Amino acid sequence: MKSIRSHAIWMVLGNGGYAFFQGLIMILISKMLGVESLGLFSIALALSAPIMIFSNFGMRTLWITDNKKDFEFNDFKVVRVICSIAAMIIVVALGGILYGENNELLIVIFIVSLSKVIENFSDLFYGYYHKKREQKKVAISLLCRSALGVIGIAIGLFFFNNLIVALVFYLLGWLLSFLIFDYDFELDLKTIKKVHFRHIFISGLPLGIALFFINANLMTPRLILNEYNGVEIVGIFTALYFFFQIGSVVINSLGQALLPDLSKYWFDGEKNKHLKLVLFIFVFIVSTCFASSIIFYFLGQGILSIIYGEAVAEYNWVLVLLFLISPLQYIVSFMGHVISSTGKNRSLAVNNILTFLINIVLCLVFIPRFGVYGVLISMGVYNLLALLMALNTYLKSYKEVVYE
Repeated sequence: MKSIRSHAIWMVLGNGGYAFFQGLIMILISKMLGVESLGLFSIALALSAPIMIFSNFGMRTLWITDNKKDFEFNDFKVVRVICSIAAMIIVVALGGILYGENNELLIVIFIVSLSKVIENFSDLFYGYYHKKREQKKVAISLLCRSALGVIGIAIGLFFFNNLIVALVFYLLGWLLSFLIFDYDFELDLKTIKKVHFRHIFISGLPLGIALFFINANLMTPRLILNEYNGVEIVGIFTALYFFFQIGSVVINSLGQALLPDLSKYWFDGEKNKHLKLVLFIFVFIVSTCFASSIIFYFLGQGILSIIYGEAVAEYNWVLVLLFLISPLQYIVSFMGHVISSTGKNRSLAVNNILTFLINIVLCLVFIPRFGVYGVLISMGVYNLLALLMALNTYLKSYKEVVYE
């Protein structure tokens, strides 16, 4: 248990620091250029993130849970390079189709997609370190990459007062971090023809689909909100969502840190330990979210006014409501790691496809009528349905699993 706590602490520190620095980026853009520029950055993230994360094919999880040693790490490196470049091309092409008349947004989308390629490469090596229980290396890399990104944004904004220039420096900061901490791309050319591309594709496709729809569920409301309420409201919602995202980062960090141990418990026949650990995290999530809701009910408007200004502070109730429904989404997110630890990745993919379709319908119904509050209604309903499906998948596996 001590080693589990140590790994979790390092993952929370790394991902928490990453989220903190991403929040600083939002604050800098909002303060110096306004919420409209923050909205442009958010739209670029909303468009690129689901596609780039799909191109990962869950390779990090596949490598960590590959207890049978079906794969070589070089295979993953080859597939990651091919898929990441292909995904970037798709993102840029889609951006051209959707926003062809907005040259500034197109350039922002291109730069953000390049940064996601770098993130994809780093993520693969995080999986390599993670499997060896070297979470400290992952945390240091995450912290340094995010810090260099903030420095780049600050240079671009303070000296040039331009979003595109700031994002170029941001990209250079991420590239520098990758070259210092994560670069190890000596591909074995002799094995490229023998790479288990089909094997990785078939094994990783359910995870890739699941991750795509998880991310799309988070990002699609912003794209629809932009169509009906404009880029400024998207910027305000993004600023508020940062606080909610901190919790998501903590839960994701816990899931990543606990994944090797959950997988080991499950496949070693210790499903009772598996369930006990899952229930402990559930209690932690609910109690933490309740406390956060109380804090932002009393102090939220003052906090938002200091950090972002009055334009964002007026929407404090949105933040309070976000935290009231947050246990649903946080538990759904953690259940993704839980189900992956049992090897039921196909069920995970099906569940996320269904919730994505439901989410789109809900967003199209409620956002035109209620604006940003329509996003909250959609989030609450689809996360409740997603939680019920995830629990059904897990409990069914728990009852059916038989150990020799």
